[in-house]
Amino acid sequence: RLLVFDTCASGGAIQISRQGTNAFAFRSAFEQLGQQGGVFTLAASGATQEAHEVDDLKHGLLTYALLSGANAADFGPLSDRHAEAASVESLDVLEWFGFAAGNVPRLTKQYFGSEQQVHLSGTGTTFPVLSIR
Repeated sequence: RLLVFDTCASGGAIQISRQGTNAFAFRSAFEQLGQQGGVFTLAASGATQEAHEVDDLKHGLLTYALLSGANAADFGPLSDRHAEAASVESLDVLEWFGFAAGNVPRLTKQYFGSEQQVHLSGTGTTFPVLSIR
């Protein structure tokens, strides 16, 4: 029910999911996921944009921000930050994805001098993804 694309031009996957039939049958797959309670998609970059990686962080910037949001990054500029949860028991998909989407542009500006725009798309009701006990 959640998809993460941490690749260059990954925003194109979201565009394809909104179009009619295609060779990869993305639309059909997204519709099936949507019928099961919704689907949330996070793409690292726009359809024609690079998804940056930083060797020192050992991940693409989107993956690094997601790890930090889950309080699982023990180094780097977000090591002391994590996503804020409204619940005392769990972090939901919008809180987690929102943390990453809000931090990636800042990280790319810091490391590369320009912002990488993350694309977030969702249908259905948010749901818990990480326990915070």
